[in-house]
Amino acid sequence: MEKKITATTNLNLLDISIIEQGGLSALFDNALANGISITDDLGLTGIKIIVVENKRPEVIKVDQSIIKESVYLKPLDKQNLWDMALVGSGSISAVFDYAQLNRMSVTDDIFGQEIKAGEVLDFDVYNFYKFQTIRPASGGTTNKDFIPVKPEGVDYWAILYDFIVN
Repeated sequence: MEKKITATTNLNLLDISIIEQGGLSALFDNALANGISITDDLGLTGIKIIVVENKRPEVIKVDQSIIKESVYLKPLDKQNLWDMALVGSGSISAVFDYAQLNRMSVTDDIFGQEIKAGEVLDFDVYNFYKFQTIRPASGGTTNKDFIPVKPEGVDYWAILYDFIVN
């Protein structure tokens, strides 16, 4: 079922889809029915726009603040509590909350432990790490066996580089 509405000043098809249908799921159907692009400027007021029936359900977001179940994170090698706070809450500022929640210091070695996750503070960052499957690992120490040793001695010195002539 279609209905026609009159566009008013500063409205575009995106606005009309949200106002009339409560979301964006019918945006492309509305554009097709009117023979326009979703980004076209509707220009002057008084233009009649066909709004099609929304046949797709809208996605309903759950209010994350009401979810209180405990989530545990399993750290990878070289991950520390700072990394876990970033991945689990979306903000590095949660590291002290994580330390208190897990009764540990922010500098403790956490490899092999389960870390209880705190509240999500920044959903954009949290979702980025979750959906991109990126796992930052900024902890750990450098293995001194893998640090290259620069050869020393007269055989390896270069004049005016290692060997200074006075």
